[in-house]
Amino acid sequence: MDDLFSYEHIQRFSETELAIYKYIIANKEKAAYLTIRDLARENYVSTATVLRFCEKTGCSGYSEFKEKIRRMLGEKLLTPPGGDVEEILQYFKRTCTGAFEEMIEKAVAMIRRSERVYFVGMGASGTLGAYGARYFSNFGKFSSSIEDPYYPLLRDMQGNVLVIALSVSGESRPVIDLLRNFQSHNCKVLSITNNSGSTVARMADMNISYHLAEKKTDPYCNLTTQVPVIFLIEILARRIS
Repeated sequence: MDDLFSYEHIQRFSETELAIYKYIIANKEKAAYLTIRDLARENYVSTATVLRFCEKTGCSGYSEFKEKIRRMLGEKLLTPPGGDVEEILQYFKRTCTGAFEEMIEKAVAMIRRSERVYFVGMGASGTLGAYGARYFSNFGKFSSSIEDPYYPLLRDMQGNVLVIALSVSGESRPVIDLLRNFQSHNCKVLSITNNSGSTVARMADMNISYHLAEKKTDPYCNLTTQVPVIFLIEILARRIS
């Protein structure tokens, strides 16, 4: 599956193609036997869109794409972990590329250039922001975390400040408002989100996205795994030391 959905492939997906990708990841057994029309109907897109999606994964057409999905499922039967663990393992496989390494080095350069670092997030992302601030500080890069959407920014915020915004959906209104406030003080923003097409991702000077299937029980309870976020926080901290 790492060949089918490599980091380079996912980076080239449009928002519509990312939605198809997430549908397939969440419904692999079903997707392996859908016709191209059925897959298009499930995702409210045209068959031409599905074909373009297949081509971006390196397949010559839908038949080859579906065959690769079936082979992937055959390999899964030999793998002890459950589907949730497999999804995380596949994410880590996608990080073993030159493109991912280049992106990390670019983010590390931003952090090194900054005089102050603020982690921003709400809910579970806020908790991870507090962890990130402590972890960065452990490696000699003093950092703070902000979970209060009404946090007052001082006039001396004009210095070389970097904001690391954490948001699964990338659409958290309090986080967006905080970023607008920081950017009005000429602060740089590095965002870590699940969706590279989200508002928080697009507002940032640089975005790192992990593109996993989003899981929610209701609009306010997001169960999407945060393992990639912890991994990214730790790898960035270790590289700046």
